[in-house]
Amino acid sequence: MLRLFSPIAFVALLITASWASAAEQKERAAHSARVDGTFTIPADHAAIDGMSLTLILYDPDPTLADAPADKLDELNLANVSHQPGKATVINFTLGKDKTIRPDHRYYLSARGYRDGKYVYYGNPAHGGIGRVLTEGNPIEVKFTGQRMQP
Repeated sequence: MLRLFSPIAFVALLITASWASAAEQKERAAHSARVDGTFTIPADHAAIDGMSLTLILYDPDPTLADAPADKLDELNLANVSHQPGKATVINFTLGKDKTIRPDHRYYLSARGYRDGKYVYYGNPAHGGIGRVLTEGNPIEVKFTGQRMQP
């Protein structure tokens, strides 16, 4: 009788395959584009009713000069409202099914629109233009809402 695998070799093969799968999962998690965050409208801001909030995760290609960035993910929240006296906190997640490339520099924008006009924006707590995901930039962000100046 000819045996191609012994039971011990088969068990070792299964353990190795399971370990490789866990390593692959860890690698995928390391390249995840998932960004979690909050957008806070401060308590002292005037009432807001019917604003739409658009959050966009951008992927600019560093090899293309003066080219617009691609949208990696986008979230549109309709009918955002706020009443003065208590902060309004909106939780969000972007990019959870997307991956990043380590040589790219991603950024996130948060903008509020009313009747098609850009009226509100998010100021990232970590500063700058909202860079995220690479080169020590955060994967969890906090935006504070700011009204546009008339």
